[in-house]
Amino acid sequence: MDFRRYYSPLILPVTAIFALLWAVARACVQSITIDEADTYLVWVARHDPSHWEAASNNHVLNSLLMRLFTSVFGVSHLSVRAPALLGAALYILAAYLLCRKLTPGLRVQWPVFVCLVYNPFVFDHLVAARGYALALGFMMCLLAIAAYTRLDVAACALCSVCAALSFAANFSFAFVNAFAMLAILTWACARTQATQTRVRFLGACALPGLLVSVFLSLPAVLHWPKGQLEYGAHSLREMFATVAQASLYRLNPQIVNPMLYQLLEHAKPFLLPALLVLAVWQWIRWRPAISGALLGILAATVGAHWLLLKVFHVSLPMDRTAIWIVPLCVLAIGAAAANRRALTV
Repeated sequence: MDFRRYYSPLILPVTAIFALLWAVARACVQSITIDEADTYLVWVARHDPSHWEAASNNHVLNSLLMRLFTSVFGVSHLSVRAPALLGAALYILAAYLLCRKLTPGLRVQWPVFVCLVYNPFVFDHLVAARGYALALGFMMCLLAIAAYTRLDVAACALCSVCAALSFAANFSFAFVNAFAMLAILTWACARTQATQTRVRFLGACALPGLLVSVFLSLPAVLHWPKGQLEYGAHSLREMFATVAQASLYRLNPQIVNPMLYQLLEHAKPFLLPALLVLAVWQWIRWRPAISGALLGILAATVGAHWLLLKVFHVSLPMDRTAIWIVPLCVLAIGAAAANRRALTV
């Protein structure tokens, strides 16, 4: 009997279900951090509608949902982190669907899914009572919808809503969501020559998201105070290094010998740029459309932030505000690897 034939289809869904259960368990037992406590005390617990106020610490959609869950279920670790767990569920589901879309082979599906979900940097923020989980979840849903549909008007409108909700959850996702929607609009318009249809695509990609943003994000954006964008990196190297170090946080010195430990510690800052170079090289060789689109979104987003740094002296994203780099890199590399395997098998 070939056990792989029966158990292989279960490996990916079981890995996804375990990730969600693990997130819920962590939300119930781990201590509330200072940032989570500040979010609740300053933007949620007050009697006035403080969740609409403009501040870098106030992630509007997360604060709004935290107020809803704590009002209905009382204050507990689980209710405070319920919005983050909602974002985690969306992220895990979208990651599962995207991995299934990349290739039917488990040899590529499973490692890509593990790198997307079990990355310690990402998983920590799928549990914390902040807006990063919701922002990641809706961004990944946007990509999954684009991958699984023919990008008609309804699909473009749904992508637009996901982009706006991701932005409302965390404003550091503004550029990545904007360029993702631009890529979707370009892809949809490339399939038709009719001007009227292209105008409909433009309206579907812009108007639903603008309406959601007017309701959720506009008050905070219009009243944004000065001095709220000081946290960040001052070079692209520093930006990527913080993401790499957080993703590869710490080796276990009980398992890795001291000489190898030091070698791997010195190599960590270079791993993420090396993976990016690998993804670009694979794209040049095999030209997979999905990988090219993801790399284009990543390059445009990083370029826009770099221009902000040079022109307006706004710091680059760093650490958690650059967390969107991880899924884009992993998916781009996974798409290139899946395409190469399909061509060589």
